[in-house]
Amino acid sequence: MRSISRFWMIAALLAGCALWVGCQPTAEKPGDGDATESGNSGEAANGNDDGATMTDAAAQTVEPEEPPKPTMPVVELTEQLEDTCLVKVADAFPEGKLADVSGGEHALSDLRGEKLTVVYFWNSGDTPYAKMSAEDQLEYLGKDIAEPMADKGVKVVGINEGDSAENAKAPFDAVEVAFPNLVDPEGAFFGQVAKEKLPRVYLLDADGKILWFDVELSNSTRERLEQAIEVTLGQQE
Repeated sequence: MRSISRFWMIAALLAGCALWVGCQPTAEKPGDGDATESGNSGEAANGNDDGATMTDAAAQTVEPEEPPKPTMPVVELTEQLEDTCLVKVADAFPEGKLADVSGGEHALSDLRGEKLTVVYFWNSGDTPYAKMSAEDQLEYLGKDIAEPMADKGVKVVGINEGDSAENAKAPFDAVEVAFPNLVDPEGAFFGQVAKEKLPRVYLLDADGKILWFDVELSNSTRERLEQAIEVTLGQQE
C-alpha cells in the first residue's frame, strides 16, 4: 500500500510540474518587435524622403525674380549748390571754341561722342592735396571711362578752368590719359555753365543736351556717372 501511495504521489508531482511549465508565456524572439518597429520607421522615412524630394522638385521649378533694372540717377543738390548752376538737366550745354594745352583750337561740338560725352571741369588747385585729387580724377576718367567706353560711342572732354596751359598740362601728362584737355584760363566758358564750384561733371547726349550732372567727382559720384551711362546706352540699344 505504501508503494502504491508513493507512486501516485510521484505521478501527481510530475503532472503538476508539467502543468507549470506549460503555463509559462512564450518568450519573443529577440528583434521581433524591433523588426516591426524598424519596418514601420523605414516606411515613414521613405514617405518623408518622397515628400522632401517632391518639395525640392517643386522648388526647383520656381523661377528666380529678375533684379530691378537700373534707372537714371537723380541729381540731388542743396539749394545753395543749385543756385550756382546756370544749366541743368534737359538744358542744352553751351557751345564754344576753346584751346587745348598745346594751343590748338577746338569747337566743343566737334569733340562730342557718337552717343554720349562726359564734360569735366577741373583745375589743379593750390595745394599738394588738390593736385593729387585732380590727377586721381583725371586718371579715373581716362582709364575707367574714356578708354573702355570708346567703342560704345562715349567720349570724355576735360576743361581746365583758371590755370595756365602749362599748369593744366602737368597733371594731365602725369597720369597719361588720352582724351582732349581744353583750357579756359579766364573762366569765360565756365561762366556760361555755373557761377562757382569745381570740379563739375556733365553727361551729354549726342546733340549736347544735359542728361545728368554733379558738382563733385567722389566715389559715389563716379558710381552714379557710370549708372547714368549704362542706363542711357541701354535705352539706345
